[in-house]
Amino acid sequence: MKKSIFSVIFSIYLFSLSAQNSYQLANRNTALRCLKLAENCLMSGDWNNAMKQAELGLSYDDSISDLMYVKAATLMNMNSKKTDVLVQIKQAFEQDNWVSGKKNGARILYADLLSDTGKYDDSMNLLDSQPFIFSADAEFIRIKNMYRMGTSQSIENARLKLNSAIRIYPSDSRFSNLFFMFEMALLQNYAILGINYEIPDIVKTIANYYISKLPDYDGKNLELELLASFFASSDMQNRLVRAIDLKEQTVHPFLAVAGLQVGLYSEKQAVELFFETVENTFCLSDLEFLTLHLRDSEVLNFLLEKLLNYDGIVYIDSDLDLQNEIVIEYKTGRPLKIECDFDNDGTQDFHAQCDFGSPEIVQFTGEKVSVYYEEYPFVSKIILQNDYENDKSQQNGATVLNFFDKEFSFAPVELKKNDVFGMLGLDFYIPIFSNTQIFLPDFETLYQNAISIEYPVKERENAKVIYTVFKGNIISAVFLQNEKNYAFCNFSNIPFGRAVDFDDDGVYETLEQYDLIMENPDESSLYEPEFLTSIFGESFLYQLNKENQKIYLQKISIDRNSNHFYEYAEEYLADNGKISFWDNNDDGVIDCKHVRFPQKKGASLQEESVFYDKDGKMIVSISFVDKTPIKMFESDKEVLINAGENENIYWIENTQPVQIENQILESFKNIAQGVVEIFESENLRFSVIKVEDNYFCKVLPKSEAVIEEQEVITEESEILTSE
Repeated sequence: MKKSIFSVIFSIYLFSLSAQNSYQLANRNTALRCLKLAENCLMSGDWNNAMKQAELGLSYDDSISDLMYVKAATLMNMNSKKTDVLVQIKQAFEQDNWVSGKKNGARILYADLLSDTGKYDDSMNLLDSQPFIFSADAEFIRIKNMYRMGTSQSIENARLKLNSAIRIYPSDSRFSNLFFMFEMALLQNYAILGINYEIPDIVKTIANYYISKLPDYDGKNLELELLASFFASSDMQNRLVRAIDLKEQTVHPFLAVAGLQVGLYSEKQAVELFFETVENTFCLSDLEFLTLHLRDSEVLNFLLEKLLNYDGIVYIDSDLDLQNEIVIEYKTGRPLKIECDFDNDGTQDFHAQCDFGSPEIVQFTGEKVSVYYEEYPFVSKIILQNDYENDKSQQNGATVLNFFDKEFSFAPVELKKNDVFGMLGLDFYIPIFSNTQIFLPDFETLYQNAISIEYPVKERENAKVIYTVFKGNIISAVFLQNEKNYAFCNFSNIPFGRAVDFDDDGVYETLEQYDLIMENPDESSLYEPEFLTSIFGESFLYQLNKENQKIYLQKISIDRNSNHFYEYAEEYLADNGKISFWDNNDDGVIDCKHVRFPQKKGASLQEESVFYDKDGKMIVSISFVDKTPIKMFESDKEVLINAGENENIYWIENTQPVQIENQILESFKNIAQGVVEIFESENLRFSVIKVEDNYFCKVLPKSEAVIEEQEVITEESEILTSE
């Protein structure tokens, strides 16, 4: 029998496993079909459908690296941010599950992206790792990396590799473009820096090789011919430049310089041609290079006038990688906006909005930080978005720090006169960055210098707290919802109180009192960081924790009519303990108190309710264990408690019929807690007190007046009877 049961169970297991495998196999086959369709769409340039098929395939099987590669290649062709493409291609290699022999193609794409984003060593390692990739694409990326590394040795290696590539890939024009663009950038840079530069022999050799081939590409790439002219012999340069001038004068701003060098243009004509070509958008190095060839004072004054009134865009390639990391928009010759993408990944690293060249607002780390200036570099306000990594105390929403005028300075960028124009007496300001990794000072420094700090809080929707701060010490706080005050507190001492207008009527009827938790282990249960964070924000607790301080909500008191008498109060104890107070007639004397004693895990819940007279003397106290009344005192006398017929009825000493109980429940279902009510039925009077869901009832003795009245009635009845 046991063997039979085991066989059935094992058969069910095998069936389940087989079904699961079949399901997974079906999904994988569907994903592979999607991969084939996505590859076909990619090859035909149908980017939208390539993306749809790749994503559909990943929905069936998200382990296939080829689908991630196709998605990355599609994003690249759709001109998406390189950072988004990098995410996809990186995931493909982390998954490392290739099914269609596309891994080397993915390595090429990944290496090219790494090169463009400044990770040259990683790019080289990816190409050179086994299996080693030797192809035109791989060699092209290797040469780019070597030029971009920028050392004399890496540049020499790039030239040597290019000298080989021109023979291995003679018809691949990418290499000639790459060579002349990098060499022209180096030529420009040496001139701008004032370094006497002689073109190396290997550069002349490569240049002459390409120049000799130019007739093969006649008219196909005028820009390449123009770049080549700077490395040609005088006679060849003269012929090339004049030929280009006849074909298209606005081919490239370099033509202005080349025309000057061969005597084709006057200085005035060169400057005019430059600005006609660029149409209010130019690379700074191009204009610097032209300016170095100008000598005529009238032309320099003409250029000065142009720059003083310049409205347009200027690009800066700050590291000679043939990519523009800095973009500046000018208005009447002064920076209006500055935008930087230092690693060329498509995500803006820095943005500045300027007033006549002076930054007013600076944003960086993907606009997670915004710095406002009253007068640069003095900060008036800093806004930190929710996940700014330097602020470990941050929570969801934005933190705002405000500063005294001209007290705290922070200058991530310096606006300086350009050296080339400055030597000629021209004032043209450009941004200078001492570091492309821009970070705020640490949060503690900001905290020490701020005069107020605003944090979003979760206590209410659209709520925030504004702390007034002096030298890093919190002085006071106001709490706002939709810019309307609903609470305030003062932190001059701990314990401290917080006044709250819970019903938004303009009256701060509730007082919350907070105190420090001592090192007593029994008090640790009082610390509720999530609750406190919702009120004060994480940064407040962060500052307290740094000083090894923890606070807790000690007491709440409510005064609804502002007469300084609290109608209700709660005091909080360890282990979920609580003392509640009621002043029902609002005379300043406690009418009722309920104590929920601290309760350790697994222990019974013990409670006590106490009722007082108008002078504050105890009338009745009732003790409970797990909600069941077990003891009662009237003044100092213990009295007997009897359970009634109804679940929530208890009789003090003498019980009464269930009919009386039903009448009491019906009459006093809305009775207030702790209020003594009188109930009369069938010539009997009862006092009734409600404690939570329980009703405590007592038969009251008849007063003398009632007894006399009953005696008179009896006598009259007897007289009537005798008559």
